[in-house]
Order: sequence, then C-alpha cells, then structure tokens
Amino acid sequence: MITSTATEQCTDETISEPARLFAEERRWSDGRSRAVAALVEARGTTGATLLDAGEGALREQAMELAQLRAEIEASDAAIVEARRRRVQAILASWRGEAEGLRREAEKLLAEAGDRQKKTDRMLDALEKWEDCPYEPRHPDRPAISEGVTGGASMIIHVPTPRTERIRNQAADLEQRAAQLEARKVTMQASIETQDRDELLLLASSWDPMKIAPILAAVEIWLEEAEAPVLERRSRFVGSSVLYCAACGLLIPCAGELDGIVGHGVSLHYTLAWTDGEIDTSRSRVTIPVLDA
Repeated sequence: MITSTATEQCTDETISEPARLFAEERRWSDGRSRAVAALVEARGTTGATLLDAGEGALREQAMELAQLRAEIEASDAAIVEARRRRVQAILASWRGEAEGLRREAEKLLAEAGDRQKKTDRMLDALEKWEDCPYEPRHPDRPAISEGVTGGASMIIHVPTPRTERIRNQAADLEQRAAQLEARKVTMQASIETQDRDELLLLASSWDPMKIAPILAAVEIWLEEAEAPVLERRSRFVGSSVLYCAACGLLIPCAGELDGIVGHGVSLHYTLAWTDGEIDTSRSRVTIPVLDA
C-alpha cells in the first residue's frame, strides 16, 4: 500500500519558498519604516542645521534627504517584487503538491492493474474448474423502510473489492490534484474586530500562502485612521451622556455624572485590502454607538 504523502513528494525549496519570500517582504517593510522615521527626523532638523552650519552643510543635508527617499523607493520596489514572486511561489507549491498527488494516484492505479490481472486469472481458472462463468457482485444494500424519518443516523457499510477501493483512492487523489491546480491565491479580503490589539496580532501572523498587508502598513494605517476617531470620541468627555457597556448605548444622564464617557466607548475596526495593499475606501475605524 502507498504510504507517502504529497508533501513528501514536494521539494523542501518549493514548500518553503512562500514563507521565505514573506519574510523578505517583512524585512524590506521594516527597513522602509526605519527609513521613513529617519526621513521625518531629518526633515525636522535640516532647517536648524543649515541655519547653524551655513551653506557649507547644504550638500550634505540634501544628500542625506535624497538618500533616505531613495531607500524608501527602493524598499517599495523590493516589497512589490517579493509579493509578486510569492504569488508565483504559492502557485508553484500547489502545483508541486498536485504533482505529488498524481504520482501517488499513478502508483495506486498500477497496483490496482496488477491486482486486476491476478483477479482475472483466478476468475478464469474458476470458470474452467466449474465450467460456468463467474462475476463479482456487490452485496445488496439493506432495505430502508419508506416513510421512516427521524431517529439516529444510519451508517451502511457495503463490502467493496479491494482493487476497486484502490481505484477509488486514486480517483480521490486525482480530484484533489485538480482542485489544487484550480486554486487561486487570495488577493482580496477583509477582517473586522473591536479589539485594536487583536487586529495587530492578526496582522503579525498572516498566512504566507495568502496575500495581505504587512504589519508595518497596518500600523501606519491604524495610526492615521484611528486619530480622528479618538479625537471625536474624546468630545464626549464632560457631556451629559453615559455610555452603558452592557447595552452599548449612550444614555442622557444628570449633570453629576458628567465626564465619565470618553474613553469608555468601544471602537470598531474594519481592515480591507486588495493585492496586499490596504483599501482605504473600505477600511475604517468607527464608533458603533454613533455610526450604527
């Protein structure tokens, strides 16, 4: 009996390539984030440096800014290329797994063919011995009474020749191989959560076999999208409303309860993306009790 798996049939390189490219994508993204931070800092100090050091420092300062911008642009190109190659590597991984399944199916069919030859010889010998044709026949299925419904589920076991079972296994492997070859890489999706930390945790543990925004991009988007919502929420501090965590509503209250709303109102995060890039038109941070 065949015991090898499709994974064993694939090479280690094919299996690990999507994960390696995903790590490269993250590495270049981290480098981009450092370059962006350095550029922001350099912009903030360039003016003072030039005023203090004079025109003699102009060339050096300009080169520093240009170098950082070039690093960001180069990092972007590396990220895009790593993502493109990862899509191809994912497809190659699935093709490799499909090829492994087909090799297993071929071995099973060969085994079934050898068994069938032996079965045919034995049947031929039996016919000559008994001077009568013999053909294998499946046992009849147990009769199920009409009109009987409900009750415990029934499992019917019908004995099947081993050679036929082997062929069925091969057919299943062929079907799985076809499904793998027809798969498409997930390029567009979205997630929703009411927990900021959960969103970041999900972004830090994406499946390398799917294309999604890298953590650094999610952090940048989150900082930009969350800021105005936090500012909006803070306006409730000192207002005559009380946020009820149990029912999720804003309730008018007496003046002595003023000032307890603000940070207590939960937020809702929707992160959507296409081709690994955050779709800002579909991604948002909202205040459910106000935006419902």
